[in-house]
Amino acid sequence: MEELYVDKKGYILVNTLFQTLVPHIYAVGDVIGAPSLASTSREQGRLAVRHAFGAKTHHFPSFPPIGIYTIPEISSCRYTKNKLKELDFRYEVGRVYYYEIARNQIAGDDPGMFKILFRVETLEILGIHIGQGAMNFNLRIDYFIDQMFNYPTCAEGYRIAAPNGFNKVKHRK
Repeated sequence: MEELYVDKKGYILVNTLFQTLVPHIYAVGDVIGAPSLASTSREQGRLAVRHAFGAKTHHFPSFPPIGIYTIPEISSCRYTKNKLKELDFRYEVGRVYYYEIARNQIAGDDPGMFKILFRVETLEILGIHIGQGAMNFNLRIDYFIDQMFNYPTCAEGYRIAAPNGFNKVKHRK
C-alpha cells in the first residue's frame, strides 16, 4: 500500500510539479501549505493536471501574487517595501493615485494608488501587478494563461480573457 507523507505541520509533501512521494498522486492547494489562496491553488492544480497528462508545462512562479481585499483592493507581486528594506536593496517607488487616472473618473472608484518598486541602479522592477507591461514586451496571449492573478480582483480578468480568446482561435482551425 502506497502512503503519502506530511511534514511536521501536517501538510502533504510535494515536489515542484506537485507530485507526492507517490509519483502518480498529486496534491495542491491548502493541503500543501502556504500561500493557500484561491489563485495559487488554481494554478497549482492546472500545472499538476498538465504534468499528469504529459502536456508542456512550467514550474510554479517563485513570487505568486498576494491580495488584501479592502475597498479598494490591494494586490501585489514579488517584493514589498519592507522586504526590500530587509534585503538592503536600494529601491525607489513610482506611484500614481487613482484620481490622476481617467479610468477612475469613469468608474467612480474609491481613492487608491498603483505602485512600482524598482532597483535604483538598474531600474529592474522588483514589485508590481500590472498587465500593460506584457504589451510593451510584445508578449503573446499565453503569457496571461500562465500567470496568476489574485481572486477576486479586476486583474484576474486577464486570466479569464486570455484562454477565452485563445480557445476561440484554437477551435477555429
